[in-house]
Amino acid sequence: MATEKTFNQGLPEWQKAGSKPPSTIITGGWAANQKPPADYFNWFFNTTYMALKELQEVADKEFIKRDGTVSMTSALKVKLASNSGSVLIINEGSVSHGFSTAITAAGYIVMAPMGSDGTPDWTKQLRLNRLGALDVQDLTIKGEPIALAKDYLPLIGGEMLGAIASAAATPIQARLPNNIYTWNRGKQADGTVIKVESRLAGTSPYTQSLEITVGSGVGAVSADGNFTIDAVGANDAIVKGTVQFGHTLRYSVNGVNITTGVSVAQYWYRVTRNDDGSKNYLQFGAPLDFSGIGGTIGAGINFVQAYLRFNGRDIAIKDEVLLLTGGELTGTVHTRASIAYTGKVGDIKHYINPQPVGTVIRFELFIDGVWSKSLDITVGDTTITGTSDFFLNPMTNTASYITGIGPLEATKTKATVISTGANTISGAALPTFWWLRILRNFYDTCIQAGKNLIFSAYGNAQLDSVEVKTKSLTQNGKKVALTDDVNNSIATVQTSLYNHIDDTVSHITSSERIDWNSKETKEGAQSKANLAETNSKAFTTSEIAKLKEPSAWTKAAFRSGSGFTHFAGADVHTTISADGKVLYGRGTGAISNPTTAQIEAFTLPSSYVIDFSGSAPVTLQNSSGTARILIDAATKKVLVNISDTNATGVMFSFAIPIKL
Repeated sequence: MATEKTFNQGLPEWQKAGSKPPSTIITGGWAANQKPPADYFNWFFNTTYMALKELQEVADKEFIKRDGTVSMTSALKVKLASNSGSVLIINEGSVSHGFSTAITAAGYIVMAPMGSDGTPDWTKQLRLNRLGALDVQDLTIKGEPIALAKDYLPLIGGEMLGAIASAAATPIQARLPNNIYTWNRGKQADGTVIKVESRLAGTSPYTQSLEITVGSGVGAVSADGNFTIDAVGANDAIVKGTVQFGHTLRYSVNGVNITTGVSVAQYWYRVTRNDDGSKNYLQFGAPLDFSGIGGTIGAGINFVQAYLRFNGRDIAIKDEVLLLTGGELTGTVHTRASIAYTGKVGDIKHYINPQPVGTVIRFELFIDGVWSKSLDITVGDTTITGTSDFFLNPMTNTASYITGIGPLEATKTKATVISTGANTISGAALPTFWWLRILRNFYDTCIQAGKNLIFSAYGNAQLDSVEVKTKSLTQNGKKVALTDDVNNSIATVQTSLYNHIDDTVSHITSSERIDWNSKETKEGAQSKANLAETNSKAFTTSEIAKLKEPSAWTKAAFRSGSGFTHFAGADVHTTISADGKVLYGRGTGAISNPTTAQIEAFTLPSSYVIDFSGSAPVTLQNSSGTARILIDAATKKVLVNISDTNATGVMFSFAIPIKL
């Protein structure tokens, strides 16, 4: 649509350019009776026409027009002649709407209502300064008043005099400055370069990027500290770190973009409710401590409630409970559980290759994210190492396992040969070892001990006596004789013995005695029996050894592409028993990119004679899942089924029958 021109008068068009007069004529002008050349007049008329034409064209673009519109090719600049005035520009047209708008000499944009005298009331102004700060009186949004000054909390925090009122389902929530992100990429080999890029959501270019190398033990942090990547090892399946709120991420491996992701806000505190408002929640992103100021012991907490529950169960108060660390009760312990009392610890069984006598092995426990407890054990030492809470049994030079007792909090174990630095790591938590249980079996009450049960006084001293009130006492199903029963039996035997001694008729004659003495003696018979027993044991032991003693162990050759490699210091070997009936395996195979699909690990030597296929369960590393080894008699292939893709290795410790 054409716009109205500012200047409508036609121009005195003159196209002939002519010639410009010399400077003497331009300066001195025409002399009397002088006849100017025609080209001088042509130059004057043409120059005048061109100047007016330029002025009209520029005015239509750069000047404020009659209809009030402005069209400019450059910024409008206004400057007061002096600083005496405070208002630079004022929009008088807004007065009719009850307010006036102005730009002050200081650069503020100001709006003010019109006063009763028809002039702006600048005491009630809304002012926006050059830094974006807003100063306003009686501010409302859609008719609702907005709290001002001391009535509101600024984004950087502050204090309030009034109450917080909100109709939101989650009226209060606090989060950390940076979000967390995780990428379940799976395990990567040492040396792999992982790159994470970051950009503000809704924008195109990625403005930040960080790289780490798997196995280097070093993470990465941006210059401002708001973007991080944690260090990643070959056994770690997850890449994680922190990034600013509202950022999108892109992940790549060795320069190849793989996928994108987003971060998750780290809320450390939220006040919220359920959809129907019947329940209120206080939610915390980390453990919650109730304490006094500065972490001191508080004066106390008074719960004025109808009930107090933990995970849906009522909590007993004060003298009604025993603490997790023990304690005393003033009342009776009541329980309806089948197992009324248990004492439990962790059972240590950690595989390591047999070591020579004198080798020092450092055994460590991984608790709360760090290797925090350790014991040194010397191979061949016959004493138990450690305390009653954490100890290791003596270890011989033929033993393949470190055994003992430790805390159940341990999630991993590690054994390191001090002299070489070679180590093995087990990623499984310690299984439970029950050292005492009091339970019932229908109507029977059972006391079960993990090993030996000792009745003693304090300090393992002797008791004066132990009184058992029972109608019968048995051992392994056989009745145990009591003192009175034994005394009565002894008295009966003594009476019978005395009667026998006095019975001369029943005794043998002298000739009978001579014949009797010539018979085999008790000592001679015993000597011959002992010799026969010794010979029999030696023969049996020798024959059993021949049957069980395996031939030489053969190191497994893992199939390329299987994902298996030999674990450091625990190479996988196989052998067959001397009688050819059992296939044995030992050692640990580390695995990268584990899968639940059946894996062909390796092929047994062609010299092995296998009559039928078999299988056996084995243990996974870094997993509570299971694995199974299968032997294919036709192909002699060793196949592995894994239930957990988080596993870092398979312990090829098995004994599988292969021949009748």
